[in-house]
Amino acid sequence: MDGTVRLAFAHVAVGIAVFILKYAAYAVTGSAALYPDAMESIVNIASAAAAFLAVRISAGPPDANHPTDITRPSICRRSPSAC
Repeated sequence: MDGTVRLAFAHVAVGIAVFILKYAAYAVTGSAALYPDAMESIVNIASAAAAFLAVRISAGPPDANHPTDITRPSICRRSPSAC
């Protein structure tokens, strides 16, 4: 795994750890504020997982349908707002 993929994976792992800690705090304290905060962490985990999947797929080699890599300069040519 290259650095970008490792970082995306770490984002997922941290999201899971935060969810566990928040839910454990809710279970211990019974706080009504911690429960929805823990449930929001599920959405954060899902978005981190989607980002991990996108980064992992984009890190792969070119294939027959996509013979060239998409680099930042080519993205900027297609959509200047992406820069």
